[in-house]
Amino acid sequence: MFNTASRYTRRVWELGLLGALRHAWTRLYHELSLRGQSFWWDLIARKGMSDSALLAHTTRKWSSVDALLDHLTARPSSSFLLRHGSPHEINRLLHRDYPEHISAMLAAADAICHNELSLQGQVFHFPGGIDWNSDPVTGLRWPLLYRGRFLQYMYSAKRPTDIRKFWELNRHQHFVTLGIAYWLTGESKYVQAFNSQIESWIQNNPLRRGANWCLGIEISLRMIAWTVAFQFFRNSAEFRERPY
Repeated sequence: MFNTASRYTRRVWELGLLGALRHAWTRLYHELSLRGQSFWWDLIARKGMSDSALLAHTTRKWSSVDALLDHLTARPSSSFLLRHGSPHEINRLLHRDYPEHISAMLAAADAICHNELSLQGQVFHFPGGIDWNSDPVTGLRWPLLYRGRFLQYMYSAKRPTDIRKFWELNRHQHFVTLGIAYWLTGESKYVQAFNSQIESWIQNNPLRRGANWCLGIEISLRMIAWTVAFQFFRNSAEFRERPY
């Protein structure tokens, strides 16, 4: 306590009284701003996004989300990130030229259905379901702090572990594997795994809270994976039920 008082006294001496007051006001303003932002975005997250709010961010010519999905379903594959032709023809070519790739890809997709994921060459098992806010290596949980506070936490000495494997988990690149497996086989287990995992992620990652919302590049990588997976699942009736 004495050391703290001494440090503050020395700081006031360095800045001068007016400088110290300015510094204190800046810190207070920043704290109040973070609290206000956190409160506002918590209200937004609790409210959720209605179908009409979602449609308002499109060209506004869709009468419903189902109408929008009908449009996207009818779009040719060239409209999406990964162009592809008929699954039957590609399946035939892959089995003829790359049979080992098909077997490995389907084995990986089956493992994902059982919450077994390969992250940067290391396999992780999640028998009780994937905890999207826990580090897969150590099991330590990252706090669901508001984005501004989380950035301070992440770059401080309090950070409990390296975050790279955690971010790799939440980039959802394995969703693409599930999508391709469904597109080639038509087996519903791959859609069910995708629906279950993405619903779980949305429920456990409130807007602008925690490690999964703190950096724009991580959000972008996740959106790329979701978009690519969508192009393979978009004709599935189970996917269209939209549990999330």
